[in-house]
This record gives sequence, structure tokens and C-alpha cells, in this order.
Amino acid sequence: MRRLAIVSTPVKRDGCYPEVLQGMAEVNSSAFDMMKQSPMYAAYEAVAPDVAAFPRLMDKTSELLQRPYDWSAEVRALTMATMLVYADADSVPVSHIAEFYALLGGGLHDAG
Repeated sequence: MRRLAIVSTPVKRDGCYPEVLQGMAEVNSSAFDMMKQSPMYAAYEAVAPDVAAFPRLMDKTSELLQRPYDWSAEVRALTMATMLVYADADSVPVSHIAEFYALLGGGLHDAG
């Protein structure tokens, strides 16, 4: 791979805003009635072989969303040209984006 673009992704779980982490903690089958009204459920319902499995999918998604991760070592090892793409309404604070950028070697010294 010669180039990589990373979009709206934190390098570690605690790189998200606290309210985003709280929202992730609330994703589970207990929110099924609310999710049943969502576009996500409508898309799932249109293609899923087992529509009744959606609450189980929500619980499995919840487990994944709450699993800690830190990819700092892997990011430091990237050698290809890497572009980080974030927007002002992403779930990642600017301070974490700067940390990610520094792991890639950016912003540590004058580029000239």
C-alpha cells in the first residue's frame, strides 16, 4: 500500500468525546424500540435474512463499542503517505487528532 486515508477515526477508544463514549454505552437491545424507528433499522430490515436478530446485533455491537483499544504502536509503524480527514462535527476532539498526527511523525519539527 502506497497511500492511506483515515477518516473520522480515533487512534484509541478514549480519543472520543466523553458524551460519545456514553452514547456508545447505551447501544444495546434495551434501545430496540427506539431503533426500530430509525433509518438504520429500515435498511437492516430490507436485507437481513433474520430480521428478528436485530436486538442480538445491537448487543454484539455494544460489546464491540465498549472494548478498549489503542492502535498507537501500529500507527507509529505506518510507512506510507497517510492523510487524516476530520470535520468539525466528528466525535473526536482536536487534541486527539493532533496526537494521532504526531504518532505519524507530523507536527514534531519544521517541515522545511
